[in-house]
Formats: sequence, C-alpha cells, structure tokens
Amino acid sequence: MIASLRFRPLGSGYACAQERLAPRKMHALPILSVAAVGAVKGGAFSDVRIVAGPVADRPLRLRDVEAFLEGRPAEAAVAREAGALAAQLCHPRGSPLRGSAECRQHLVGVLVRRALERIAGSAEGGQGWSDADAEHGGQ
Repeated sequence: MIASLRFRPLGSGYACAQERLAPRKMHALPILSVAAVGAVKGGAFSDVRIVAGPVADRPLRLRDVEAFLEGRPAEAAVAREAGALAAQLCHPRGSPLRGSAECRQHLVGVLVRRALERIAGSAEGGQGWSDADAEHGGQ
C-alpha cells in the first residue's frame, strides 16, 4: 500500500498531458495510454518525459524520443517525427480486447504527437500551432 506520494511541482514553462484510448471513459483497462511532461523554453522542447503503456511488460519510458525532442522547436513537424519514432520503439502485443499489434503501434505515435501538441500549446511560452498544422501528415 502506498502511504504517501511526494513530488516537486512543475516549474515555470512546464505542462503535462495524458492521452488515453479505452472502450469506456471510466473503470476500463486502456487500449493505450501516454503521459508526458515537459517545458517549452525559447520556443523549443526542453526536459520532456514520456511514458506509454501497455506496450511492453511494464510502462515504457520513451527515452530515445525524449532525447530527440531536447532543444527542437515546439512545432507540429517535430511532434509528428517524435510520434513516428515512438511508434518504432514500441512493440505491443496484439489482443482481441485491445486490437492488433500493428494498430496499437501506430496509435502510440498518434498519442505521443497529441500529448506533445498539448504541451506545446499549454506550457508557458508555448507557441502552439494550428489544427491544420497538427493534422498535416496524416498521423
């Protein structure tokens, strides 16, 4: 049992986002879930942390995607590239309840992109981008 949980509050310029696919809104095991936190400083991603699940035997920290994002512009094209990289790094199993492995792998990339869009639009100093920019590229 967890008796307490402590963490530092997010600093200036930080934002967080969670994207989740589930058959119902509440009390359902997710098909996929992505959580991200990070900052936008000087128009660029900084200190981003991303976790996806269930795509491995435990929640998967996407460290290669985090490294890719460091210092890159908080723009739609960068979020799309990060999503594509995330999809390449995840190898979920197929499941009759959660969908095929291929579908879930693609969706990891979509959820990572969406989370990064939200961070870019929410973080202090975040420039955000238009829906047309975010949707370009079909992901």
